[in-house]
Amino acid sequence: EAKYLAEELRDSIRGILGMEEFVRVYERIRKNVRIKRDKRRQAEKVTAVVNPMRSAKRKLRIAEKHRAHKKRKLTLMKMGRWGM
Repeated sequence: EAKYLAEELRDSIRGILGMEEFVRVYERIRKNVRIKRDKRRQAEKVTAVVNPMRSAKRKLRIAEKHRAHKKRKLTLMKMGRWGM
């Protein structure tokens, strides 16, 4: 539902701004987001070199979250398949 609302809003804004202006603004926003992500990735790489223990702990924490999410997803799939 959130995706549908976001698409509807995007189309509405596109109608208000016009196609050319919308594309120009949209690309500028995407570029800014890409720059921020690159800065975060670069900062993580620097942290990994400067403080490897902190980086290792962070990686373990992320891996644990990933495992928990995967386990929860599998449980929901099993419940959906056999629970009904």
